[in-house]
Amino acid sequence: MQKRALIIIGVIVLIVIAIGGTFLYLQKSQIPLVNVQNSNTQTADWKTYTNAEYGFEFKYPPGYEVTDLEKKDFFIVRAAGDVSRENPAYPYLTIEFLSESYLKVLEVEQQKSPQEINNIVIGNVSSKEFLYSSEMGNTFQEIIIPKNNQAIRISSSKGGLLDPLLSTFKFIK
Repeated sequence: MQKRALIIIGVIVLIVIAIGGTFLYLQKSQIPLVNVQNSNTQTADWKTYTNAEYGFEFKYPPGYEVTDLEKKDFFIVRAAGDVSRENPAYPYLTIEFLSESYLKVLEVEQQKSPQEINNIVIGNVSSKEFLYSSEMGNTFQEIIIPKNNQAIRISSSKGGLLDPLLSTFKFIK
């Protein structure tokens, strides 16, 4: 009789462990982690922009330009397409080195009520992506990257050439 009770208790313990393990696995798999991968064939003929002072680089396609601006407490790099194109919402990319802490910048972004928040990897650093839509239906993204207790914000329109451009972004120091 005792042997049978031990078997029943053992089976119950195994069932509880299996249910608990399944629950933990499902909880963990609900957090999407997007890792932007570089497609070498698509970016093979692209130019490389390197900024040694701030320690980053990325590639950008022919026909685009990069402009450096220093203003107050942030640094901006813009990669912009031909503004004479019919679509006024041409792709762009801005990189801002912010003096605020990473957590403070995340808090501000969350207060803007984004449509979607994703975990993303940029330059081998776990970051947050916030997606917003305009009234015209265009999608914009804000990516917040932690760096030395501060934050880097990458802003861009979503899609098109920008996904492969972001896949080439990396820190060099």
